[in-house]
Parts: sequence; C-alpha cells; structure tokens
Amino acid sequence: MKVLIIDSGENVDAGRWVADCMADIGAVVTVIRRTELVGGFDAVDYDRVFLSGSERSVFEEADWISAQLDFVRRCADRRVPMMGVCFGHQMIVRALYGKDALKRRESPEVGWRDIRFYDHWLFDGFSSPLPAFNFHFDEVIADRLRDFDVIAESDDCPVHAIVHKDLPLVGIQFHPEIKPEDGTREIRERADVLALYGIDGEKLVAETPPEKKTYLPRILLNFVNRGF
Repeated sequence: MKVLIIDSGENVDAGRWVADCMADIGAVVTVIRRTELVGGFDAVDYDRVFLSGSERSVFEEADWISAQLDFVRRCADRRVPMMGVCFGHQMIVRALYGKDALKRRESPEVGWRDIRFYDHWLFDGFSSPLPAFNFHFDEVIADRLRDFDVIAESDDCPVHAIVHKDLPLVGIQFHPEIKPEDGTREIRERADVLALYGIDGEKLVAETPPEKKTYLPRILLNFVNRGF
C-alpha cells in the first residue's frame, strides 16, 4: 500500500498528524508540502491520497490552491481513492462544484463536539455520537452535494462526512488525526482569533471532559483498508 499525504498546513504539522495514523499498518507513506503540487504532481502510483487540514480558508486564491484543485480533479478522473480532512474535505467539494457549494460560518466550530453518523463502513468500530476535535471557519452546503451522500453531522454543522456515490472520494470535516494534546495546543495558540468570536479557548479546554478528548486514527485506517 502506497499512501500520499498532501500537507496544506501553514504553521502546524498537518501532514505528520495524518502520517502518524498510518504508523502501524506497513504502508509506504509519502508526505509532500502543498507547494509541490504546483507544476502538475502525478498521483498515479499511489493507492490512497489524503488532503490535510490547513489554517487557510478554502475561499482563498493562491498558486498552490489552484494546483491542489487541479490535482483533485485529475485524481477523480482516474478514480484514485482520496480522503480530505477539514480544509481537504472542503477542497474536494470546491474542485468538483466551485465556491458556491461552500460557506463561511458566522462563528467557528471549535473543540471536541459530538458527531452523529449513519451506519457506514467509514465508522466501523465506533458508536454514534462520537466526540471528535473540530476547528473550522468554513463548511460545505448540504444541498449542493448532488453526487455525495452526507453520512455525519453535528448540532452546529450539517455536513461532517461525505462519501461520493460513484467515485472513491471521502471528506470529513472533523479531525480524527489530531491527538488531544495537539488539539489543546491549537486552541491555545489561536486564542486571539477565537476571542474575536467571543470564544474563550482556555475555558473551552478546561470544561471539556477527558473522555471527550479523543484521537481517532481508525477512521482514516477504515478508508485505507477499504477495498476500492
């Protein structure tokens, strides 16, 4: 199994977080930076592709964002199995439907939230609702996803996981790949941004029960192990 991870992070190890989930499965894992897609990177030799999260917005324009959108379309055309996480999930949707299939939230969904999911192989081994880490300002619009099934939601976000009806494409809005300590650090490091929305990051961390601070690599492995 050869796994390619596109790291779209700005100041965090977003690609490493995804790669850590593959540590014990014997896969050959390659992590590349987002800028390496510029010029036309080819994923034809890979069995699975992951698009990581990012601090950047899916609505932005940059050379590396345009290259990633083209990359997603090429992978879809070739039926290369791909999973996007948070920003990566949104990029899959933007690549296929454009910006009109996404929206900016009035306030970010942050912290460990309960995710309700339908019976689906992506969530094998878990019970609904599932507490999972979130940190996103943008989200997908459910009624624009004509070729996807929505298989998970939260009280604050109606689209937390999607699966294409024909192609091997999966998107998840939450972060199964982020360990509790990394999630806590992320909230504290971006406390000033959260404060602009009236969110007290330190209070959010302190009031989250330990059992909700989860690390969920099996969700990514369920995708890797799927017999596409």
